[in-house]
Amino acid sequence: MENTGIITVNAKRGASRGWSIQFSGEAPLLFTQAIALQLGLWAGRELAYYEALELETRLIYELLKERAFSSLARRAHAKRDLERKLKTSALYGHLLNYEQLRRNRGAIGEGMKSLSTLLQELIQELEKQGYIDDSDFAQSYLASMLRSKPKGRYLLRSKLWEKGVAAETIDLVLEDYDERAACKEAVQEFMRKGRRGQALIRSLASRGFPAGLSYELARKAEAAELTEDFE
Repeated sequence: MENTGIITVNAKRGASRGWSIQFSGEAPLLFTQAIALQLGLWAGRELAYYEALELETRLIYELLKERAFSSLARRAHAKRDLERKLKTSALYGHLLNYEQLRRNRGAIGEGMKSLSTLLQELIQELEKQGYIDDSDFAQSYLASMLRSKPKGRYLLRSKLWEKGVAAETIDLVLEDYDERAACKEAVQEFMRKGRRGQALIRSLASRGFPAGLSYELARKAEAAELTEDFE
């Protein structure tokens, strides 16, 4: 296909993504009016081919950003978690299909950035501007997990890792965590529910406490029932 021609910005009233640009013989790239306004576009605007290529890259970036802000508006995310969420979104799947059109057209080879590159640049921008901060997220999520029930380091580490927090950040936020005090609190909680012996140990294991610490504090607590001296 010869890389020439005029590309027109189109608008369709009433649709959530009623704005589009379309290269000859391809499916249109749809976007919202908010993005059109941000990029200074208007319906009927005509673009030369290479101007349209540059706009296309900016549109893809803004579509990813719009989806990222939608996710961040619902809850905070760790960097890896947000990247994973974007990659599994319907939008990303659509943009992957659209990228194949770009490659067939030769747009990527003409210096335009790939989808994966644009995603990484967006994540870096959001991190730089403070919209995502793994340390703040980890501390906040840790506090929410401990608000109701005491938990062991293993479970806390596993939950933070599932949320996409990096291992070194997890180490930092758990550095001063008093697991012994938390385990003691859990022992007292489960004993109030009538659990003793192996039932108590299994309950502590379900909260992520190590076996050695669990056995030690469970034995002391059970022995202290007669003396009311549990240290």
